[in-house]
Amino acid sequence: MKYVSDLETGKKEILKKYPELKNSKFEVDGSGWTNFAIKVDGKYLFRFPRHDEAYNAISKEYKILEVLNKKLPSNIKVPNYIFSNLDGDFPYVGYKLIDGIFLTGEVFEGLTKEEKDKVLNSMSVFLNILHSIDYHELELEPTNAIEWYKDLYNRVQNICFKYFDEELKYKTMKLFETFFSDETMHNYKPTLVHGDLSDDHILITEDGVGIIDFGDLMVFDPAYDLIWAYICDKDFYEQLLDKYEGNKDDYFEHRIRDFHIIRPPYDGVIYADETKNNEMIDDEVNALKQNFSK
Repeated sequence: MKYVSDLETGKKEILKKYPELKNSKFEVDGSGWTNFAIKVDGKYLFRFPRHDEAYNAISKEYKILEVLNKKLPSNIKVPNYIFSNLDGDFPYVGYKLIDGIFLTGEVFEGLTKEEKDKVLNSMSVFLNILHSIDYHELELEPTNAIEWYKDLYNRVQNICFKYFDEELKYKTMKLFETFFSDETMHNYKPTLVHGDLSDDHILITEDGVGIIDFGDLMVFDPAYDLIWAYICDKDFYEQLLDKYEGNKDDYFEHRIRDFHIIRPPYDGVIYADETKNNEMIDDEVNALKQNFSK
């Protein structure tokens, strides 16, 4: 299968199926890790997978979002793919952009109590609905946590270690050794999870929230979807946990606090290495050191 990696090819493929957009403005929207994105008229976003793995992910995402859009209330928005071409070469999907501002730490701190409560209620509803979807009906299989983290650990050793001092290497090795040997870390009831909830994938909208970038959807530990809240604000996290209706086993919070929370900086170093962003590498390495010192 052939994939789009430049603006002109992407524009040509879009216009083949949607000629009504011929007078529109086409522009590249960032440079994603797995997808090439084109914004049209500042209101539509088309995502073109860069390789087979990304294609499989976006095909799965398309199917799940179709189900999710039918279940969510109108104040909780997720991408609704009104454009698509997933058969044959140069596949893509497209949706109308969700209006809102990203829920960064700075934005969160500036919210009133009423606004924070609105975000809290919306995110609890989103998680409760997403995690209640029967993944068997979607013909999905659970991701093996040990294998998933072994893959990460291999990349950490091959990529991240060249930026780590000996102490950080040692702490990293002990962290993963503990995870692989501690059954409480991978003994849970799996659910469908977003897999990448973060401040650049959650938007505050006029009447609720918008959640984007479902490329990491998988059947996994439900605790993984609450990492962002724990990082964002501990009080907010506790309130969200109270409203969460999914399966909270005895080690649910243990997995968040003592392992899952450490993953984002490793991913950050790997991404920064690929994009040759030295400043980001330094920031993520410092974030890791801070996490280990807590």
